[in-house]
Amino acid sequence: MRKLNYLVVLFVFVGGLFLQSCNKDEVQKVPEAEMQFVINQTDFEFKTLDDSVPMCQDLSMDYVVFELAGTTYTSPIMFANGKFLTKTVKLDAIDGTYALTSFFVYHDNLPVGPDSQDVMIKAAPLPNSTYHDLMVNKLDLEISVEAFEKAEVIIDVLCYEDIFYDAFGFTWFDMNQVRIERQCVFGDICIPDDYLFEGSPYIQSLYADQENGLQTDMPAIMEVKVYKSTELIRTFSNANWDYPGEGSCLEVYYANDEDLAESFTYEVYVLKPNEANGTMEYQLVGTINFDDEVGGITGDDGVVDFVVGDCNLDDVDYQWAY
Repeated sequence: MRKLNYLVVLFVFVGGLFLQSCNKDEVQKVPEAEMQFVINQTDFEFKTLDDSVPMCQDLSMDYVVFELAGTTYTSPIMFANGKFLTKTVKLDAIDGTYALTSFFVYHDNLPVGPDSQDVMIKAAPLPNSTYHDLMVNKLDLEISVEAFEKAEVIIDVLCYEDIFYDAFGFTWFDMNQVRIERQCVFGDICIPDDYLFEGSPYIQSLYADQENGLQTDMPAIMEVKVYKSTELIRTFSNANWDYPGEGSCLEVYYANDEDLAESFTYEVYVLKPNEANGTMEYQLVGTINFDDEVGGITGDDGVVDFVVGDCNLDDVDYQWAY
């Protein structure tokens, strides 16, 4: 009989420890909340057609890297219900609010997975930067979460190019090592006399919108594609000007890393007829290759000038066949 009492006491004692352990776990458990970002892609098209703003690259958005309350997260990007979304992040709901301090969108180059070969193609401008006030859902964003709830938070991002790092407020570029190189390009195109009359493909082209109309010698309407090695940096054009191609030189620019030996190329395309079908197309007329800050050849005026055809009286830096 005494042995049975000992067993009952032992059972009660162990059961009490078990209940105490459960209660302790329940007290320590922190309620969680869930959150994911909706990536809102803001563009400059509604504001300006000027070349002095970052352009979007035709690359897929594959993953994001963002900093939330001092912790860095990496998330793949999903497309669902017409929206670009990050995966869900679980947060402790006891704090209530979290500060989003950075948000970058990357294109994943091979090998698959985040690494130094990937390209940052979009970003949220940092506070006090040139572009920050243009955003609606912007950094530093205070995010409120509630226990057992899922928040969907919108963040605005802009297309990104390295040469505009300062306007985004980014400081990891060393100004003593990276320099923005700029050059002005101007060209003339010489067209045959019979192209001035009815039936010519030039009649309904952008050249007819120039201030002096069609002439045998006109400012070239062009595109200049700037490459670093074989990678296209961006395309510059003078077709959107009030008088297409006319009134000024076309400014082109690129980021030059002063610590590296780099090669660059200007590919110059001029609007002219396709002889096979008579339509006006941008056609490659010449290329200019150079290293680092050297740029294209210029005269005393500092302008890279060229002529397509042979109607010029003065020497030019480049002369290419019509």
